[in-house]
Amino acid sequence: MSADPPQHLSPSAVGAWREVVAGREQAGFAPLEAPIVEMIAVQLARMRDAAARVDGEGLLIADPKGNPVPHPALEVERAAGEQLRRLLGEMATTAKRSAPIGGPKPVELEAIR
Repeated sequence: MSADPPQHLSPSAVGAWREVVAGREQAGFAPLEAPIVEMIAVQLARMRDAAARVDGEGLLIADPKGNPVPHPALEVERAAGEQLRRLLGEMATTAKRSAPIGGPKPVELEAIR
């Protein structure tokens, strides 16, 4: 797999792609297939983008009648987080199969939070 992200990814997904690839390489794991890295990057970026929107606009917004309702980006953030957890679980399963002899090196996962 190339370390270069696909050209169609958004700028935030490109950053997430690079974090995922660098984290795997730092831990000494074999590269993942590009499609799973792309899915992880997209969901991570989507979750972060939705969270940033809620942070900027607030938890509640006004509906067309002016009544307060939960911000729709909260649902986007939640759904992306669920997908991300599922994909990271798949990545962990793949990592166990591709771990170097003696186990992986410890790695900071700050970038994936």
